Amino acid sequence: MAQDPLVATAWLAEHLDDPDLVVIDATWFMPDVGRDARAEYAQRHIPGAVFFGIDEICDPASALPHMLSPPADFAVAARRLGVNAASRVVVYDAHGLFSAPRVWWNFRVMGHGAVFVLDGGLPCWIAEGRPLETGWREAPHGDFKARLNSSLVRDLEAVREAIDSGREQLIDARSAGRFNGTAPGPRADLRSGHMPGARNVPWSDLISPDGALRPDADLRAAFLSAGVDLAAPITTSCGSGITAALAALALAKLGRGDVAVYDGSWVEWGARNDTRMERGGAGGAEATRVIRSGRPPGHFSRTVGPSIEKGSTVLMPDAASLYDHRQATYGRGGLATHDALMSALVELESAAAARLFPSGLAAMTGAMLAVLKAGDEVLVTDAVYKPTRRFCDRVLTRFGVGVRYYAPRTAPDTLMAMAGPATRLIVMESPGSLTLEMQDVPAIAGLARSRGLLTLMDNTWAASLHFKPLDHGVDLSVQALTKYVAGHSDVFMGCAATRDPRLAEALDHAIWDFGWAVSPEDAYQVLRGLRTLPTRMARHQASGLTIAAWLRGQPRIAQILHPALPGSPDHELWRRDYAGAAGLFSVVFEPCPARAVRVFLDALRLFGLGFSWGGFESLALDCDPQFGVRVQRPAFAGPAVRLGIGLEDPQDLIADLQRGFEAMDQSPPE
Repeated sequence: MAQDPLVATAWLAEHLDDPDLVVIDATWFMPDVGRDARAEYAQRHIPGAVFFGIDEICDPASALPHMLSPPADFAVAARRLGVNAASRVVVYDAHGLFSAPRVWWNFRVMGHGAVFVLDGGLPCWIAEGRPLETGWREAPHGDFKARLNSSLVRDLEAVREAIDSGREQLIDARSAGRFNGTAPGPRADLRSGHMPGARNVPWSDLISPDGALRPDADLRAAFLSAGVDLAAPITTSCGSGITAALAALALAKLGRGDVAVYDGSWVEWGARNDTRMERGGAGGAEATRVIRSGRPPGHFSRTVGPSIEKGSTVLMPDAASLYDHRQATYGRGGLATHDALMSALVELESAAAARLFPSGLAAMTGAMLAVLKAGDEVLVTDAVYKPTRRFCDRVLTRFGVGVRYYAPRTAPDTLMAMAGPATRLIVMESPGSLTLEMQDVPAIAGLARSRGLLTLMDNTWAASLHFKPLDHGVDLSVQALTKYVAGHSDVFMGCAATRDPRLAEALDHAIWDFGWAVSPEDAYQVLRGLRTLPTRMARHQASGLTIAAWLRGQPRIAQILHPALPGSPDHELWRRDYAGAAGLFSVVFEPCPARAVRVFLDALRLFGLGFSWGGFESLALDCDPQFGVRVQRPAFAGPAVRLGIGLEDPQDLIADLQRGFEAMDQSPPE
């Protein structure tokens, strides 16, 4: 028999009378379900099977439930079950696949390699009409000897060391609610949450509806989607060590027979006051999550970032995999580097899915094309990024999509009143990237959802660090990664994120159908920028507010358009919804000719004159030439200039701006 950890019912039926075979019923029930595993074994079991009491064959000195038995005690119990040193052991349970892997793991820890789990368990055996036996069965004593394999078990201190060093990945097999700390566990005396850095792979995701283990491709996808590196060291855990063994079994099916189980699991970790824990998605503080998410675990034995995997053709392991699009089948769909970046962006956005586009504009247009069709209408803020407006006016209208613009400060109820039967989507940009108007995003999103309308927000200004649209009810969060996330003005990329599986699928279709792709090198660059995003954004914010406050006192400045500056328009809305600010804002000059603004800009030496923003360098541009396309031109006292504050010393930037004002003062009037 091949060393697959599973056997099928047909194999067991054929070998049931083999003299070296020992069949074990390892049924165990959660304490709160009111079922007696021993009694149910006596009522019916596979012929010849003996019963393994998980709560009896355990460590009697431990206060924790069904902890691993001392080797000498386990050997005595195994001999009483009729297990010999040369026995082939097949374990099953009455669930299908739940508690049997725990006993499978027990035997492996005790040095017995010829142990297997019946795939589908007793339910599959019964469904196939195979024979059953009643009563209690006693077996002749065997000669089993225990040889402890300590590499397959972890205790509390070993897990602490794994967390501190990062040398092992931790997989938590509990439900997502218990892992996140949002659902109660079976024991009220345990804290809610998970171990720092753990990845959640719920055990139920590994089991098919019929109770058997899922196919290998599904198992691989479940672990990879949780950010697990299948080539790096792994320790599994759960509530009390039962389904942790099930996760270890699934990994053994994928060829990882070296996976360890944290025996105490959450029943030990969560009961203590000296163990660290986290709540919510895997990670910790946001600054830690965006730095560590997407990184291949086990990184101390490899480079600190993910490998740059390049290729158009992806070689598949077998013919059945060629059309299994749950895995990478062609390079354009993304490879290891892309997966690492998307995983990190899912954390940043608090999303279920994040998709990559070759630019921020492509992300905006791609998200719109994913949900709009001929005959639909889209309502777009009048403050929208000019290239997005150009797409709406030139492309959407050409393909039969109606476009109307609304004033950026339109009240949510008034905006809803504008929506007609054909309205499908509302596009927001808050704050606007030139004039910095804020929108009441939560109110708009809530009202739109009640009307069955979708919402999309360009969130580049906040970079999803200071504001998370999906947390406020927005359906599609879009940003130009080109700007703050990449942070170095040397790569184009965009992202669209969502929590709705249907919208994620629509984004996938748009990407495939239009042939969009990003290079692995660019994905690596953006992921590298993401690592330092919290640090850089803090500097952008602090320097921006310092410079904005200084500009407020300058006689040539009539108004500061910076929502985070007290007294500025929409400051209260910003303070209510945002956790921080970007370094991008605009200033309105006192009335003066356009030539005077050009003199100001030309005198600057540290501020570059150019489009985009979010890089390490400071930039400036005059806004007025872009206002002509708006439905309502802003009614400012004078010309507007946008400043993107970089990472230079703010006092040097203030001196540069002062140089610009002095040039204006010295310039002859027109």
